[in-house]
Amino acid sequence: MGIKITIDETKIKYRQPKSLIEKVGAELGNWLRKVSLMILVNPPYEYKGIKKWFSILRFDQIGKTIRIEPQTIEEEFLVHNERLKLYNSLSTIIFFAVAIVMTILITGTFIFTSVTIQSAPLKTLVTGSFNVLSGILGILLAVLSARIASLLLDKGFADSLILASSLYLVIDLQKYDKLSNPDFKRSILERIRILRRNIILLSQTFVDSNLEGNKEAISQLRSIEAFIHERENWVITPKKNSLELLRKDFDKLALILISGQYGEFKSKKKIMVREVAPTPPTFTDKILQAIFFLFPYGLILVLYFKPEFISNLGLNYTTVFLVIIAWILLTIDIRLKLGFVERVAGLAKTMKELR
Repeated sequence: MGIKITIDETKIKYRQPKSLIEKVGAELGNWLRKVSLMILVNPPYEYKGIKKWFSILRFDQIGKTIRIEPQTIEEEFLVHNERLKLYNSLSTIIFFAVAIVMTILITGTFIFTSVTIQSAPLKTLVTGSFNVLSGILGILLAVLSARIASLLLDKGFADSLILASSLYLVIDLQKYDKLSNPDFKRSILERIRILRRNIILLSQTFVDSNLEGNKEAISQLRSIEAFIHERENWVITPKKNSLELLRKDFDKLALILISGQYGEFKSKKKIMVREVAPTPPTFTDKILQAIFFLFPYGLILVLYFKPEFISNLGLNYTTVFLVIIAWILLTIDIRLKLGFVERVAGLAKTMKELR
């Protein structure tokens, strides 16, 4: 028995960006969700007419404007409804709290620096660069705030998030007939990767710190994760019947995941769980990491208290300041694994190959 989805077409419609502005907004949203590890909990529908500009269609519409058969799916969503509401509320509170606190700290630092700094060239540099840096820092703050909220909440809500991510994947799979459609392919890949991440989080949610005690459960969840990962590859390199198989396989898997009966999943491959102890960093590694992290802040102190030292070396204030900012952004990128450097390097490589 498969999943049948019926929507009230007089009130809602499938959310699909059509105009250039909507597509750019969707791409930016996808990028932000990817780097910040955000998980979507609202269905891929929107209200019709003017209401869509003032209201977001939330998951509690399942069983109302969105009807699903078998009815057990609607019942499971009702069970998890309060937890999904709590997840939405907490993630919003944490996101804005972190963003506001960090914005106040960064703005206060800029104001304090511009007021107390003595060197006229450096003062001009700091005040003149504020507008440019505020845009860059604004993006980083948004990503950092969303990632902190995600890291704090997702593990504890993994079983509820799986309901949303598995059902919405089934919905999206029904909307196009060809995986050659680039928008469709990207949308499905994002859904699959979110679902796979939720399965990984689930394997960390209920397990005991003693790996041996939960080895069978972890093996079962990793088998599901491997199953999803295999179908992710089908989307990337599809065959003629790939979409049909994806619909059938994820339909069956969604029924299992939404019911919470993870043990019902049958895999041809059995994933063996082996605990691999990570290699601890040596004392030299820790020293080098500390130097790499602290060095740009040391340069800021030199630039602030001894600006003449920079000029005596024949270096330009602006150049040194921009190098410091780039270094700090690089350490943030490495720490949070945002992928900024990797993206820029990949773009540069692609442009070089196209010449």
